[in-house]
Amino acid sequence: MMTALLAHKDYLRVLHAITRGPTRFFRLQEELELHPPQLHRALKFLLEGGYVRLAVADTETRYKPLMYVATRRGEAMWSEFMKFATSVRRRPELGPKDFRDLQSCWY
Repeated sequence: MMTALLAHKDYLRVLHAITRGPTRFFRLQEELELHPPQLHRALKFLLEGGYVRLAVADTETRYKPLMYVATRRGEAMWSEFMKFATSVRRRPELGPKDFRDLQSCWY
């Protein structure tokens, strides 16, 4: 499951966006500039893997939109990925190109 997450750049980008705070589908679509099928596929994978969950937004109206929220597993995965990316940047034998390659996964 972890290798599949790391193998798909879109999955990491979506996980990163959700770990910054709960968000809705269309906000993710706008922010990440992904087509709906791409985003749906990433969210399906993240939901099945337990990295994110659906939650009802707390609003003052009767309308209760669904939001995607990072789980502890998702936050832990992102935290460890960032530690790995940081260690790559600090390794002199790897250089800045390898870090930029990793950085492109979440930007």
